[in-house]
Amino acid sequence: MEALAEANVDAKEIDDAIRVGADVAVGVVDAVNEQELEDEWKAMVRELESEKEVKKEEQRQKLEEAVTTEDIPVLEKLRVMAEAAT
Repeated sequence: MEALAEANVDAKEIDDAIRVGADVAVGVVDAVNEQELEDEWKAMVRELESEKEVKKEEQRQKLEEAVTTEDIPVLEKLRVMAEAAT
């Protein structure tokens, strides 16, 4: 279902781009609403940031699941090395 929803969003974006292009080609005035464009851009930035956070959290959870108590000393050494490198 999620893939279908994403495909519908992609199709709408393509349709919108074609409409704007056609409007510009025939000289329709105010073919691009600057405020709408800015709002869409801001929404895209928020969505990208949200996706990054979700991926970061998923990676953290995978690491937590993969780490055993035997790994802790090794991980501590890696953390110390990483801190020393910065």
